[in-house]
Amino acid sequence: STGTSGSGGENKLNREDMTLAVGEKFQLKLSGITTAPSWASADSGVASVSSDGTVTGVAPGKTTVTVSWDGASKSCIVYVKR
Repeated sequence: STGTSGSGGENKLNREDMTLAVGEKFQLKLSGITTAPSWASADSGVASVSSDGTVTGVAPGKTTVTVSWDGASKSCIVYVKR
């Protein structure tokens, strides 16, 4: 296939959205890459993410966790429930 973005690419995030409770953890995994990705949460007051992709619910709300590698990125929407 050609192109670096779009569905059906080699790189897959195991979740595109998730719902966590406060204090609950879930590890996101990105397949098909050889470099170490970097993880970031748009609002770490809602959900934090560690360097290995483990997302932890912090407070009720909605945020986006983004993984970046080699100039590409994918996102996962995270809902944290009460």
